[in-house]
Amino acid sequence: MVGHVDFVDDLVIAYFRFRSPTVIDGLTEVELATRFLFVAVAPSEEYSIVELSELGRAFATLLNDRVCVIHHVYLFAGVA
Repeated sequence: MVGHVDFVDDLVIAYFRFRSPTVIDGLTEVELATRFLFVAVAPSEEYSIVELSELGRAFATLLNDRVCVIHHVYLFAGVA
């Protein structure tokens, strides 16, 4: 999720990993369980919505690339 807000002075990024896949109502067009949530908010004067969207797409690509090491690190983090 990305967007503009007026209460921050610079780009703020948060990344969440849920303990188990969770359905978040209104997040997607179809009811789909998610394990990760990426949020990026920034002031509109410094970042365009296109830049924020590209940032979100790049992070989503990293998580969906099964060859990339980061996919395995995030998916299995904390799993014993």
